[in-house]
Amino acid sequence: LAEGGGFAFAGLWEPPAAGGRFTDPTFAVLTVPANADVRPVHDRMPAILRPAQFARWLDPSATPADLAELLAPLPDGALASHPVGRAVNRAGAEGPGLLRPVTVGLFG
Repeated sequence: LAEGGGFAFAGLWEPPAAGGRFTDPTFAVLTVPANADVRPVHDRMPAILRPAQFARWLDPSATPADLAELLAPLPDGALASHPVGRAVNRAGAEGPGLLRPVTVGLFG
């Protein structure tokens, strides 16, 4: 977030069904249309929740109608970004170095 602080992605989780095909829990991150910050990279973005929204999202008594307004893009300008190296796209790559800004030249 441009302002700093924590956030979470809105998602759905389901434990494995007894006798079912899957032996691990399944989950999905919910997406929404991209805001202006993300649109140059992709047409969708995760539904991002701010800390004040966590309890509402996790409330087991909430209905889909109660939660619908949380499934919206963040306002334009709410996200900060910077270029990172190509290693961020490698599945086995890990570590804080992936977050370091890089200078992007004519040849990337």
